[in-house]
Amino acid sequence: MNSLRAARSAVWIAIGGLVAVSSFGTGLSLTACGESASCAKLRNDTYAIKQTWAACDPNDPYPCIKVLGNPRDCTGVLACDFAVNPHHRIEAEQTVLTIAEQSQGCYLCAIPGCVSGDLTWCEPVSRQCQVVTRLIGDSGAAVADQPPASSSGGPSISPSPEAATSPDM
Repeated sequence: MNSLRAARSAVWIAIGGLVAVSSFGTGLSLTACGESASCAKLRNDTYAIKQTWAACDPNDPYPCIKVLGNPRDCTGVLACDFAVNPHHRIEAEQTVLTIAEQSQGCYLCAIPGCVSGDLTWCEPVSRQCQVVTRLIGDSGAAVADQPPASSSGGPSISPSPEAATSPDM
């Protein structure tokens, strides 16, 4: 009987230890990834400036353009392609070029899932530029599945989701 009691106690101690270790480990997951105060500040600051770059007016003829991301961005904020207001293109591209160097001490444990779209769109409710794969019109039919050919490197589509192609530049 004592050996059965000892075995039960050992099982409960083992289960309690596993629960304690797993809860302790999840609380420190960002620290285990190399998260530091400077990395968190860089990530938050970069996210805030990216939101500023993406501010758009859906009534502008060319409200958004696509900027290629930098997969070596250890903050994860600029790792994927994203859309910005054309007025911020140069600043966004320069930051993408230097973000890998700025974020060298940071470690990104979770790799973001990037949208593989080539269309940019100014979402009218949030008034933020977005990269999308397809636009659906009011009728439910696809309006655009890929950007029209553009030799000038201009925006991918016109701001209205009902428009089929962008105007020639």
